[in-house]
Amino acid sequence: MALGDWIEGALAFLGPAGLLLAMVLIFLVDAAIFPALPEVFIVAFYFVLTGTWSWAPAVAALTLLGLALVGDVSGNALLYAVVQRMKATGHVPGFVERAMRKWTSFLAMGDERLILLNRIAPAVPLTGAFIAICGWNVRKSLAYVVIGGAAKYVLLLVVIIGLGLAFDPATARLVSIVAVLVLVAASFAAGWIRRQRPPPLLDSLHRQTVKDFEILIADSGSTDGTAEVAVAAGARVLPGERKGPGEGRNRGAKAARGAVLLFADADCVLPPTLLERVLDVLRDPKVVGGATAFMPQDGTRFDRLLFGLANAYQRAMTECGFPHNAGYCFFFRRQTFDALGGIREDMLLNETHDIALRSRRLGRFVFLPLVVRTSMRRFRAYGYAHTSRAARPRSRSARSRPASPRRRAAGTR
Repeated sequence: MALGDWIEGALAFLGPAGLLLAMVLIFLVDAAIFPALPEVFIVAFYFVLTGTWSWAPAVAALTLLGLALVGDVSGNALLYAVVQRMKATGHVPGFVERAMRKWTSFLAMGDERLILLNRIAPAVPLTGAFIAICGWNVRKSLAYVVIGGAAKYVLLLVVIIGLGLAFDPATARLVSIVAVLVLVAASFAAGWIRRQRPPPLLDSLHRQTVKDFEILIADSGSTDGTAEVAVAAGARVLPGERKGPGEGRNRGAKAARGAVLLFADADCVLPPTLLERVLDVLRDPKVVGGATAFMPQDGTRFDRLLFGLANAYQRAMTECGFPHNAGYCFFFRRQTFDALGGIREDMLLNETHDIALRSRRLGRFVFLPLVVRTSMRRFRAYGYAHTSRAARPRSRSARSRPASPRRRAAGTR
């Protein structure tokens, strides 16, 4: 409260204009830097405007509501821009990113909807930073800031104006603390329930029409309970260090016992006939491997359009003899994979394109028009432009920030 009181006092000499400016700054500071219980100020300023300055109640309420939302959105957008820039340049400490992701994954919901829940139980302060670190959709997040703020502030003003109830800051703090404790307890319960269900990828593997295969998870230091969930779902977990996706895939391939290797990103959902179709394709002895089509699981129309164009390009290039492999889901004969020396581990991304191109000397790499659904998490976290730039091949000696660890599932038969 001291910071908010100082801002109010510093601008008091400007009269109503200073009061309104203080309102915007307090909400901006609350959203971007330091929580200051802004609900107290929206009520206090309402009484100042209607009492000291004789504003009409409706005009005062609407003015304060608009300024509060402007401050909320500006503060969150400012903090998001700063943290996103730090993240892009590698200046966010790894332990901070891990802690923030682990905290949101622990709560009852781990996506943008937390912003709405945050209006009831403020368990995620500095929301703009979480938007950047967790890769939430910026437009959706700011829309939730507006929707949640409008609902809360309108309800607050209705209670104060319509019912004439008093608003005690100490009571407000107590209510907020209780709400956070309730949210944490509910998150414990929700987390336990979630752990009883397999993740979407493992669930889709269990639904395959072909049953004779093993599931291996190449886990690179995850902290969200992945290993425990995978083991409970019947998978074999291969722990390792964070050395990039190529090393993780090779780790899974080395441990696999079958003659066919299927690689899938951890955030993919596979169609139930995928393994059956892969085995059908490999009946042709000239085929050594292939990649599936891919589409967003939770994307916008724009995302689906871009993915559709990417699929068309990948298919055209592959059928013209220049195989492309986006890496979401692909397969190889083990004999071919071993003959190629596996996946290059000195390439942080684009390593799947590389192995597809190298496989041409051993046989045909095909495009399988069966759609695998994938999460938009990485694109939301880094954006299309940054992800595309990061996808360029890099040598082992290149100075680059290590890619985030990704868990792979290698299915074998």
